[in-house]
Amino acid sequence: MHLRFAPIALAALVALVALSCGSTNDDAAAAGKSKFQCSNPTPEVPGYESGFERCDGNWHHRPQIVECPSTVPRADYTCQGNYEPSECSKDADCAGTQGGHCTLMPPGNCRCASGCTKDSDCGAGYVCLCGEPTGRCVASSCSSDADCSDGNLCSSYVENPACGPLMFRCQQGNDECASARDCAKGEACTVKGGRRVCTGDICTQ
Repeated sequence: MHLRFAPIALAALVALVALSCGSTNDDAAAAGKSKFQCSNPTPEVPGYESGFERCDGNWHHRPQIVECPSTVPRADYTCQGNYEPSECSKDADCAGTQGGHCTLMPPGNCRCASGCTKDSDCGAGYVCLCGEPTGRCVASSCSSDADCSDGNLCSSYVENPACGPLMFRCQQGNDECASARDCAKGEACTVKGGRRVCTGDICTQ
């Protein structure tokens, strides 16, 4: 006995087989190259090739791993706090902390902060984001563009928009933003479901 399928039924069967194999447009987009590339990059640390750059839209990109510069401890620096008590007034007061330096923190106290110059100062799952007067450790699932597929970039996002923290991960082909500039007014760019999306869920403290 021979089975015959009407054209419509046959098309439906083909579509069902394709879905059962896991082939979807979303999968193809995720595996492709993101449309958000780093335009007009500027050095993260002016005058120094730190391996990080700032892109249009104010997001960070790490094309390669380079050791960060550091001016800590600063002999001529004094932190002026607005509130007391303060933990420190100069970097030397923070000598017991790795990359220790005295900095002004909310709500206006001078406190010791740790710093870094290389990823190994931070431990697994973190990279050293270069800055002034020294770098800081931020969570990341990529170390540079070399960890990303399809020519995508190792770039930043904010986990809880307006509150932080800043983090890094590889772009995906189905990302819908790179920063808040790509979103509607009142929205921000974050990561949900493994890709960058625009959200109106803005953190308030």
